[in-house]
Amino acid sequence: MCEEGYIKRDITFVTPLFPNPVSVAGEMFGNFSGQVTRRWPRDDLGDWLGDTFRTLKSYFFFEFGDLMNAVYIAICLVVLKLIFDFILLKRIPKWFKLDKESSAKFPESSWSCCIYFIGWVWDLYNIVYNRKSLFFDLSSHWKYWKPGMEVEPELYWLLMFQLGAYMHFLFTTIFVSTKRKDFSILVTHHLVTIALILWAYGVRYHYVGLLVLFLHDIGDVLLEFGKTVIYFKEMDGQKYPKIENIANGLFATFIFSWFLCRLYWFPMKVMYSTTVACVLVCSEGAFYLPFNILLFLLYCMQVYWTYFIVKLLVKVLLRGDLEDNREYDVEKRQKERKKMK
Repeated sequence: MCEEGYIKRDITFVTPLFPNPVSVAGEMFGNFSGQVTRRWPRDDLGDWLGDTFRTLKSYFFFEFGDLMNAVYIAICLVVLKLIFDFILLKRIPKWFKLDKESSAKFPESSWSCCIYFIGWVWDLYNIVYNRKSLFFDLSSHWKYWKPGMEVEPELYWLLMFQLGAYMHFLFTTIFVSTKRKDFSILVTHHLVTIALILWAYGVRYHYVGLLVLFLHDIGDVLLEFGKTVIYFKEMDGQKYPKIENIANGLFATFIFSWFLCRLYWFPMKVMYSTTVACVLVCSEGAFYLPFNILLFLLYCMQVYWTYFIVKLLVKVLLRGDLEDNREYDVEKRQKERKKMK
């Protein structure tokens, strides 16, 4: 159970597969607003920040060795990407005689697809074989919580892999990949995700972190795989409609997973747990405000990207043109501006 002094009620907080979004949203908003009113500093903000920092030092268990494990994984992934780019990923477009633009984009999408797929399969393993109740019994996220509690080795290394993977994505987004319209949002997303994984492991909210990763990684797998496939719709100047149809099917599956996992299940399962179930099981709910603010920021970014997805969907339905709206890169825009001048 929660550490003595923190347990509030020994309850089972079970939710159905498809919770009622209206009632859940109302309960989340009411509970969160009440907690904000109770927890927000009314007098001295400096004292409140000082108390929060002291509490963080007492509750945050992230050793230097943990950080180095994640950094080593990030470095290995960056090196592996460069090696695979050289020996395979940049050669495949030449073998299939893809056009110049598709050849430039294929290595990035195919590599990202592989990393996300490894992460999602590992997420699935941890949930199906170790923590089957996480998705339905939200109280199981908190019943056994205590500061510095031991994390199962398979879950620990998953979190270190995911942390290293997002460090590597952050590095490649800034220094390697083509900069696109949503560059700043993408960098912010990677930073928020890194902060959430650090926080989830450090204060032992790792079961919540596992559920967040599980709901998010499947969409990234489908998106990157679909983008990888669409680059082969034209080879050696000849178009292949069947390949484009496969990409369209993957895009439809991606849209379904996006709305189900990120826009529906994420607030219904994860945010419902961190705003409501948390304080029902553990009386204090340490770091309630900062953790929920990070989750809310992550959800806002999903809503922002939904605009691009809907825009792309309309484009496909009207013109049959499947191209990521973000693919309008900065260099291309600068060239077009020079031509206009």
